[in-house]
Amino acid sequence: ENVEHYRELVDLAADLKVEVTFLRSPDDQEKVWLLKNSSCLVYTPAGEHFGIVPLESMYCQTPVLAVRSGGPMETVAHQETGEAFSNNLSSNVLSLGWLCEGDPDQFAEVMRSIEAKEVDLVSMGKAGKERVVSKFSFHAFTESLHEYVLDAAALNLSEPREEGGTTLFTKFALAFHFCLAMMVLFWMVFYTPLP
Repeated sequence: ENVEHYRELVDLAADLKVEVTFLRSPDDQEKVWLLKNSSCLVYTPAGEHFGIVPLESMYCQTPVLAVRSGGPMETVAHQETGEAFSNNLSSNVLSLGWLCEGDPDQFAEVMRSIEAKEVDLVSMGKAGKERVVSKFSFHAFTESLHEYVLDAAALNLSEPREEGGTTLFTKFALAFHFCLAMMVLFWMVFYTPLP
């Protein structure tokens, strides 16, 4: 599927007479360099799961333009007031990125505003990194996990267990595996070698 998609994109770029460089599977150093030296990351998957790419971008202080669905709705803060996409891109409301409905015109409008320097990409980048550190860092995950484990233990002690219900051991096993997955995610995001 990736090979077919690549061919479609190459053909489309040729038809539109647009010069595009396609990088397929860049290594970690190339990826970090690209994220640190880009104005914005355009993340187009719709219905994507959590998605690590927007977090990597925000950690590198690069704002994200993504489809308003799936994981980016949790990771990318589109205007902290929660307002929907609007034509007033240069408002004073601090945004960490943009969430669009997948409409090419909305994506183009954001890209034009970036090119015209109508937005403060530096402030957005700093705010994005702060969001990653405060909500998705290892410390943030361990704090959340600690709260979930305590809540699960308290719930298990306070409610009578029904036949076939979840045991405290099962809840702790789930919490352990969640923590393990978060440690791997943390390692991938924060220990990627920087150029």
